[in-house]
Amino acid sequence: MKLRTEIKLPKHEVQLNHHTPLLFCGSCFAENIGYKLQSNKFNVLLNPFGISYNPLSLFQHLSLNESTLQLKMKELKKGEEQFYHYDFHSTLNATSVEEYAIQTLRTLKNQQEQLSQKPVIILSLGTAWVYRLKSKQQLVNNCHKEPSNLFYKELIDVETIVEAFEKMQTTLEDTYQSTFDFIFTISPVRHLKDGFRENQLSKAVLQLAVAAIEAKYKNVSYFPAYELLQDDLRDYRFYAEDLLHPNELAIEYIWSKFTETHLDTETQKILKETNRINQALNHRAFNPKSEAHQSFLKQLIQQLKELQQKHGIDYEAEIQEVQKSLVP
Repeated sequence: MKLRTEIKLPKHEVQLNHHTPLLFCGSCFAENIGYKLQSNKFNVLLNPFGISYNPLSLFQHLSLNESTLQLKMKELKKGEEQFYHYDFHSTLNATSVEEYAIQTLRTLKNQQEQLSQKPVIILSLGTAWVYRLKSKQQLVNNCHKEPSNLFYKELIDVETIVEAFEKMQTTLEDTYQSTFDFIFTISPVRHLKDGFRENQLSKAVLQLAVAAIEAKYKNVSYFPAYELLQDDLRDYRFYAEDLLHPNELAIEYIWSKFTETHLDTETQKILKETNRINQALNHRAFNPKSEAHQSFLKQLIQQLKELQQKHGIDYEAEIQEVQKSLVP
């Protein structure tokens, strides 16, 4: 008797390892998977310009250069305590124009540095609903809690998303003289503030857009995070208390599917080692100065050095941190 419909996924053509440059961008679901890769020492840059839910803003972020960023600095808004920009997440907010400019330029440099390594780009799309500033018809990535009457809301269509992707891809190819591999995913997070039907319409638009892009370009593929939660797990016990976001168990399941399909065999073996190391690094002793714990720390340092030497994974910072806990 089958009680659920498990999705069986084939191995992905592009196999990733610890030295593959990766750029994760998009919704908060991108951060769930991207953070797991980061914590296991993969070469990941995660949402440099902050969370972005709609594909148009996301593609704009990837297309940024010094000139366009400089123009945006002329559009900064002053809130009660901080400066902000409608194109960027509140994590970039600053108390002065100068600080905001320095911070965003640093962020751009980080993104450009990662893009110069020709990373695999993983894009997590959250919603096809976008907000525009009424006064300028300007697309808004983040409303920064401004009054709702300043904006109007629209559902972008498939053609608009496809065209925006193509424009972004051309910009990257021209800038870095290289093609990039893209992995799309639709965030399984439910945007019920838009409405139940509206959320479904939004996800459908995203699905059709990604399918159209994937059919047109060989360097584009799709990872079914949305389907894994909606059709495979398919139960509220896999959601957080808000019943909108996947809970940790669901994220672990989707993560396991991602590692099975996108990481090469050797990297999956290394991942088991790094998981054990992470558990050891997170261990908190009742008596840090006890002989048993001091012995544990010495063994841990040795394991970190072996892992670093064997696989070329940088654990120098962790080794130094553990050494601080050794009793002279």
